[in-house]
Amino acid sequence: MAAATGGQVMRVRPDEMAKMQPFMTAQLLGGMATVERQRIDLGRQGKTSVDIPVDSTASRLLVSVSKDGDCAPSSQQLQLVRPNGLPVVGIGAGVKIAEHAMGRMFLVDAPEPGVWTLKAEGSGSTELVAQVRSDLEFHRFEFVRPSGDIHGGFSKIPGSPVMGAKALGAATLLGDIGSVRFRLVDDAGRALGNPTLVTNYPMADPDDYMGNVALPSVPFRVEASGVDAKGLAFKRIHPMQFEAQPVAVDAKGFSVVEGRPGMSRVVTFVVRNLGPSGNFRFLATNGDGWTRGPQPTSATLGRNQSVEVRVPLAVPTDAQAGDDHSIVFTATREDASSVFNSAVVQVIVLRQDEPEALR
Repeated sequence: MAAATGGQVMRVRPDEMAKMQPFMTAQLLGGMATVERQRIDLGRQGKTSVDIPVDSTASRLLVSVSKDGDCAPSSQQLQLVRPNGLPVVGIGAGVKIAEHAMGRMFLVDAPEPGVWTLKAEGSGSTELVAQVRSDLEFHRFEFVRPSGDIHGGFSKIPGSPVMGAKALGAATLLGDIGSVRFRLVDDAGRALGNPTLVTNYPMADPDDYMGNVALPSVPFRVEASGVDAKGLAFKRIHPMQFEAQPVAVDAKGFSVVEGRPGMSRVVTFVVRNLGPSGNFRFLATNGDGWTRGPQPTSATLGRNQSVEVRVPLAVPTDAQAGDDHSIVFTATREDASSVFNSAVVQVIVLRQDEPEALR
């Protein structure tokens, strides 16, 4: 879960916490942009190197390598090498190195631009995350859909993109960008696709990069690389991991419903299975308890089969006009909890004398 949402698992012993503090503080202060992220798998014995591009906007470099499997100590020897070929050593101003049972961390102030290299030798699997402090940031990547209101524009899809479906991606980069191209990569850094995302997309923010994305069959991240306004090369990786799902969930009809205090109604969702036959369980949640259990609570669906699921909604008598609440509906495959998708319906509370605009 940590890796999928952009984090990194760090198993640190209590006696190691003090020496880890400068590295944790650097991350907590924010302003860090990911420039490389890879799983390093050396198997029973091996060695490899990973290039880490550091551009001219970077004022600090943080490289963290940590074992991502069991709790046994890491069996990899790790070395960070500067662009001039000299290894980073833990002496001198602006350099900190910390060993811990699961890996090693490097913190370098005012790193020189160029390609740094992380060398690994030994066995087992670790995860490398390299970040720089920089104003040039891959701020956002989302899959979006037309908002569907009078204002136009696009909004984030509530769940995950669906296998085989048309997916529209939207990216926001901050900083002085000259030119940029995008790439999809797996957790080992291998290329999976090269989507064309452009600015000035119709009905979108003119500074956003948007376009259709051919979805890989494995989890992926989005990488942006190019040159800044000075013509100097840069690379950024959006930390979030995405995965196309073989199950689609949609609200039937409008994704917004209206209700008055004390009113009951039913919201319907459609679940469609695009993968092998399987049993799916359903869950509807609302933070204020406005929903009851979905009907049915589960269903067996063959490939390309669908089912409608009804969710009873009861607006409390003390609900205030103008309140805006969300019902989140999720369908999860029972024999594979990583296969799931969701949809959201907004509930808007009307005054007792106010007509329903969505009828």
